[in-house]
Amino acid sequence: MSAPPSPPVAPSHPPRPLSGREWVAARATLAARRSVRFARTWAMAVGALTVIAMLVPFASSDPLAADRARLERLAADTLLTAQRVRRGEGGVTAAESLLAVVRATPGVNRPAPPVRRAPAPSDPAAMALASAIQEARRLRTVDAWLAVASQPTLSGGPRMRALADTLAALARQRDELPTGPERDQRLAALTQRIGRTGYTILAIADNRLAGMTTGAAADSGETSDAPQANETASRSVRADTLAALSALEAARDTLGSARRAHDSLSAAVHAAEAALGASQPTRLRAAAPAIALGTILVLGLLLRFGTALRAEMRSPTLAHAHEAERTAGAPVVAVVREALLDGPARYRPSGVDPFRMLYLGLTATGTRARTAIVTGSDPVIAAAVGGRLAIAAAADHRTTLVVDLDPQEIALARTFRERAEPGFTDALTGAFKWREVARPVGSSDGLPITLLPAGTERDDLPEGDAFLRACEEFTRFRSTYELTILVASPAQVALAARLVERTPLVHCVTTGTTAITDFSTEIARLRADGHKVHGVVVWEAVRPQLPSRAELAALLSKRKGRTPGGSFEAVKKAVSKPIKGQQ
Repeated sequence: MSAPPSPPVAPSHPPRPLSGREWVAARATLAARRSVRFARTWAMAVGALTVIAMLVPFASSDPLAADRARLERLAADTLLTAQRVRRGEGGVTAAESLLAVVRATPGVNRPAPPVRRAPAPSDPAAMALASAIQEARRLRTVDAWLAVASQPTLSGGPRMRALADTLAALARQRDELPTGPERDQRLAALTQRIGRTGYTILAIADNRLAGMTTGAAADSGETSDAPQANETASRSVRADTLAALSALEAARDTLGSARRAHDSLSAAVHAAEAALGASQPTRLRAAAPAIALGTILVLGLLLRFGTALRAEMRSPTLAHAHEAERTAGAPVVAVVREALLDGPARYRPSGVDPFRMLYLGLTATGTRARTAIVTGSDPVIAAAVGGRLAIAAAADHRTTLVVDLDPQEIALARTFRERAEPGFTDALTGAFKWREVARPVGSSDGLPITLLPAGTERDDLPEGDAFLRACEEFTRFRSTYELTILVASPAQVALAARLVERTPLVHCVTTGTTAITDFSTEIARLRADGHKVHGVVVWEAVRPQLPSRAELAALLSKRKGRTPGGSFEAVKKAVSKPIKGQQ
C-alpha cells in the first residue's frame, strides 16, 4: 500500500530560520512565557512569608512598651497644655479688648492714688511698706500680696483684713481644685479673682504710702513737690479701669504658667523620643526580613527564567507565528489563541474566527469538490484543528465530511465524543460500507457534519487492485459532500494523499512545544514526498483536554435515549457525571 514516488514540491518561498538577535529574542520571549505561572506561584508564596515575617514582631512581647506608653502620656499632656496656652492667649486678648473699651467709655471716676514718693529715711515703717509693694509688683504672687496686707501700717484696718482673708481663701480654693473637665475654666475664674483682689491690696497700699510720704514731707518743711502732689490729687481714674487692669494681669499670669508647663512637657517629650530612638532597632533592621525575602523572590524569578532560557537554547521550540512561517517557508494561515469549550459545537469565538479564515482560504478556488489534509506531530492539536475547520465549514451551510486516519490515537473520535469503531479501516477492508460507518455528529446542533472515525487497528489493509477499488468507492462516497477533511498523523499523510490527490496540506504546530529541528525536518520530508504545504496553523491556546480511550468508552456506555447522529448536549451531560471506578 506504499504510495508511488512523487517529484518534490518547491516551497512558495525558501525557509529562512531566525538568526542573531531575532533568534535570541524569540528564545527569551518563550522563556519568559514559561516562567509566568512559576512567577505567580513564587510571588504568592514569598509574599505570604514576607507578611508573616513582618507580623511576628507585633505578635511577640515588646520590651519598649513601657517607654512608648510614657511617651504617649507625655504627648497627651502636651496637647492639653497647648490647649491651655491657646485659651490663655484668648483670655489675654479679651482682657486687653475690655480695657480698651473701658478706657474709651466715660463713666464714674474716683480720685487716683497720689504719686508715690520715696519715703523719708527717718520713717522705717514707710520704707518697709514701699519695699513690700515693690516686691509684690515684681512677683505678682499671693504670698507677696499677703505680705503687703500684713504690714503694720495696713493690717489694722478692717477692709485690709477682709481683703487678706478673701485672698487667702481664694488661694486655698485654687490649690484644692479637683481634676475634671471643668478644672481649666474654674482655675481661670479663680486666678482672675485672685488678681483683682491682689491689685486692690496694692492700690490701698499705694494710697497709704502716699499719705505717709506727704506727711513726712510736710513735717520736714519740703514744699517743692506741692504743685505736683496737687496735680496728682486732681487726676481722676475710672473705678472699673482698675478691675480691667486686674483682669488683664490675671490673664497674663495664667498664660505665663500655661506656657511654662507646656515648655516643660515639650522638653520631656523630646527627651523621651530621643531615649526611645536610641533603644529601639533601626529601620533597616526592622525591614531586614522583607528585604531578604524580596531578594529571594527576585533571585528565584531570575533563576527560573535562566533555567527556562538555558533549556530553550539547548532545544529550541517555536516561539511565535513569525518564526513558524520563516522556518517552514510557508504562510501561517491561522493562529489559535482561544481555549476550547466543552464540546466542539459549543465553540463561539470572539472577534475573528481563525478557523473560518482557514476555511475561506482552502475553498477560494470556487470548485464544488474540495478536500484538505490536516496533520501535525501532536494528534490532539491536529484533531482539534480538523474538528473546528469542519464546524466552520458547516456553519457556512456546507456539507462536510471529516475523516480520522489514526486508529491508534482516535483523537478525532475523542474530540467529538463518538465511538471510534467501526470506521475507516473497517470500510477500507470491505467489512462495512462507507455509509454504514459514517455518523452524522452535528444534526442535533443544526450542523451538516459527518464523522468517519478511524476504526479498528487492523493489519489486513488491502493492497494493489483491492486498495484502488476501495479508493474509488471512497471517492464516490465523498463526492456527495462539499468539503472533505482528512486528519492524519505525519506517517499517514502518504495514505491520505492516495485517497485524495493534489490536496492542500495544513500542518499544525504548538508554540513552546514543537521543536524547530523536528518541524523543519518534517516540512522538508513532506515536500520531498511531493506534498504541497498549503500553510501552517499555530496553536497558542490551552491544549485541549480530551478523554482517554477508556474514559470515552465509559461516557458512551452512559448514554441513554441517544438520537441518530449523536447529540453534543447528551455528551455534555454524560461528561458531567462521575465515571464508575473514578469516584
